[in-house]
Amino acid sequence: MKNYNITELRNLGPDELQKELTKGKQEVFRLSFTIRTGAEKNTSLIKKAKLYVAQINTVINSQAKI
Repeated sequence: MKNYNITELRNLGPDELQKELTKGKQEVFRLSFTIRTGAEKNTSLIKKAKLYVAQINTVINSQAKI
């Protein structure tokens, strides 16, 4: 999962945004699982992944309004 900044996300097409959204949600799931099992100690990673998913959703919703 490549972390784009918000301006790069706005330049992506709808299909690419959906792919990134899927990757982001999978990353959140994977991180939550590894944190719960104790394999990952850095809990701030899940916060960053959730923020990334929220940014993608914001861009998708703003493009839908246009």
